[in-house]
Amino acid sequence: MDTIRYTLGDDLSEDFNAHISGCSLLSEVERAELIFHVEIMRHIQELNHLFQVFRFNLLTLRDSFVLTSSDTLTRKRLTKFEVNQSGEIRDATKQIEIEISDGIAINALTISLASSGVALMESIKVFIEHDFSEYFKAPKGLSKTWLDEVYNKNFAYRLLYELRNFSQHGHLPISVDGSKFALDFIQLLSTPHYKHKKERREQIEAIAAEIFNCSERPRIAFTPTIADYNLCITKTYVDFLRKTKSAWRDSAKRVKAIVQRYPSNIFKPNNSSFELFVFSLYDDDMHTIDFGSAADNMVSDYLEKGKQILLAEQAIYREFSKSYKRVKTSNPCHNDKK
Repeated sequence: MDTIRYTLGDDLSEDFNAHISGCSLLSEVERAELIFHVEIMRHIQELNHLFQVFRFNLLTLRDSFVLTSSDTLTRKRLTKFEVNQSGEIRDATKQIEIEISDGIAINALTISLASSGVALMESIKVFIEHDFSEYFKAPKGLSKTWLDEVYNKNFAYRLLYELRNFSQHGHLPISVDGSKFALDFIQLLSTPHYKHKKERREQIEAIAAEIFNCSERPRIAFTPTIADYNLCITKTYVDFLRKTKSAWRDSAKRVKAIVQRYPSNIFKPNNSSFELFVFSLYDDDMHTIDFGSAADNMVSDYLEKGKQILLAEQAIYREFSKSYKRVKTSNPCHNDKK
């Protein structure tokens, strides 16, 4: 959203309209280069937005519940008081805490977190499969095979992917038993009006059978599953930026060379700090690009911030792991290689 600006012709200045009449026509190859550059810029910005949405949902979950190493979750309640004009003190507890139960709250937050993580991963997949071509080749290591490996090696991601689908069919994925929250495989498998894909159903059944050896109810703890899912999504996004950095840098260099060949196509709107380069004029449709210096460092800036977040999340994960007794039969997601 908001990665492309649309402007009506009537909103353009007379100077701009006069300027475009002197613009030179680019070759077909040069236009293709600019179109490719604009699209990957738009898509990378959109991926950054999706990552921020994922982070918002994760941080909202943490701000709403105390996540412990057991199945027990405690909701953080903000109880405050207000004094009215007559001096009376009244309870001003948030309406959401009065109206929405803990079980509904944890399900709402989990559905949002699972959905935003999957949306980010699927958008990366679209980037790989559709933004590159035989002429504009994807950088080494950025492939569908790489994403498939991420999916296959991370149980938590596969499980949250399934829970996302489960919730989209009208079901709540998190089981609540008093103050205990967990992923209950019996309910996941027996809920009507939802058909698991054969491969995932067989996997869930196998895990449930394994857990039956030490527990009468095949459940997986909520917090460690979310912790693993978070690391998987965050690490994949950072790896994506690492793999994309060179392609972006090379494309930016080629675009700069094209811009330098057509100085007559450069226009600086009045009272603005940016310059536009006109690269396509067809009838009433015009395409321009803002080629400011900030765009040069876009992927590098996203990568540096992503690396900082990943390091912080890995530190949180290590601290959490110290307090969590890892038992293979009770939490299969820890069997996966990171």
